[in-house]
Amino acid sequence: MIAPRSKPTRRPSTTLDIGSGATLFLLIGMLLLAAAFYSQANVLFWAFGMMVAALVISIFVPSSIVRRIYISRLTPASGEVGQPLRLRYQLTNRARWLPAFGLIVHERTARRRRRRKRAPQKDGVDDDIFRAEPHGWVLHLGPRQTVLADAPCWPARRGELRLARLVVACGFPFGIVTARRNFDRPERLLIYPSTRMLARRTMHRLLQADFADGKRTTHVDDGDEFFGLREYRPGDSQRIIDWKHTARTGVLISREMRRLARPTIIVCLDLRDPRTCEDREAVEHAIALTASLLTTAHRQGSRIGMVVYGVECPSFAAHHSGPMRHAMLAALARLDLDKRLDAREQPNIRPSVVIRPGDHGQAHVERAAGARSQGAVR
Repeated sequence: MIAPRSKPTRRPSTTLDIGSGATLFLLIGMLLLAAAFYSQANVLFWAFGMMVAALVISIFVPSSIVRRIYISRLTPASGEVGQPLRLRYQLTNRARWLPAFGLIVHERTARRRRRRKRAPQKDGVDDDIFRAEPHGWVLHLGPRQTVLADAPCWPARRGELRLARLVVACGFPFGIVTARRNFDRPERLLIYPSTRMLARRTMHRLLQADFADGKRTTHVDDGDEFFGLREYRPGDSQRIIDWKHTARTGVLISREMRRLARPTIIVCLDLRDPRTCEDREAVEHAIALTASLLTTAHRQGSRIGMVVYGVECPSFAAHHSGPMRHAMLAALARLDLDKRLDAREQPNIRPSVVIRPGDHGQAHVERAAGARSQGAVR
């Protein structure tokens, strides 16, 4: 799923940065000029003139290229911690005859701006949410052409990712001076907690009570097990008509089927103990385990629900739809551990599985009915 394109908030700005080899280039130029004046050799003057021409080209050509580049971001709806997130950029060269070479696209992070100005900034990517800044490359972009550039990245923590500024850089042809074009493209996307598929034996233990006490519901349509025979009722499907008994008795006979109800699991994330919540690593492990349990149970066909104790978070009744699972993962992604709840504000929902943060970065899982610990999960 791709989010709609964001509208620019202000006109793009162009800046020039001196490359890593510019210092050495200027030093060689000064030495060459000194040698030319000392020896009065025409060859050295010609060489110095070529270096000046290269410097002028390095300033003019990249600036002309990036000024005619238009970029927009194609953002996915969500991401997941530890999983690759692919940001896509659409670049258009508006020049009539000048092609673009060696374009680099990256997000301007807030951490990089703080190193320069030593002041908090709010117009870049959130600190430490990426393991590395996403970069995309375009080797060649012809006149009046449009291409897509991919910038893979790996989110390091859950939460709301705020993207604001895009930078298109070009150092063609010599890399002495790099021209940068800054585009304001504010967007937001959610980073879900890390999820892992749990073992089938663990899921069987957690859902054992639901399978044992599963209710059977009777349907007039196809089901899982044969329940009995009855007379035909108007509106019954032809697929449930027993034609052998109908031919034998001369009266339309229908088969009545019964179906096992879906197993239901309501996961509770218990964060009421402030001492265990001080270990943020253990809390994050518990949140990731909650997301993994919900995802695994949903993929196995169970009805899932969620409730969080101790922290402000919406509660979800048991449901089997995919959008409801995404809503639960989004609530876990937005979970703010600083927004505590009083005992009177706790949701009144009876869970079937309780997850609590433990010691040394672990999370404990137990069934709510038996209150018997099933072990610690890393």
